[in-house]
Amino acid sequence: MKSAHVEVVLDLQERIAVVHLGGDVDMEDVPDTVDAFTTALHDTSTVGTLIDLSALDFADSALVNQLLATCSGHEVKRRPLMMCGPLMPVVRRVLEITGTDMILPLAVDRREAIEWLRSAGTV
Repeated sequence: MKSAHVEVVLDLQERIAVVHLGGDVDMEDVPDTVDAFTTALHDTSTVGTLIDLSALDFADSALVNQLLATCSGHEVKRRPLMMCGPLMPVVRRVLEITGTDMILPLAVDRREAIEWLRSAGTV
């Protein structure tokens, strides 16, 4: 899915549903992210979810709220979830200001995220 602001791509890597977010995500783009996050959560052909934030240039509180909801949904289903960067400074700042950088499962990069998901017994 691609809007004027955001690119949302859902693909598969090593039986992990990977959601790539790129560009700017604000309130009007959240439905695209919700669709991808929901699809990843309920994909029975995969055993975990990775949300790649490395190409994200901007995020507002609407996306932060959706990331928290996605984390909660994965906890309820007992499905491993990891997010990864490296994060753009403005995205890191939003997570730090809101305190969600201490709550969300966040790996430094994709390699670290995949390793964590492997150690969680998902791959």
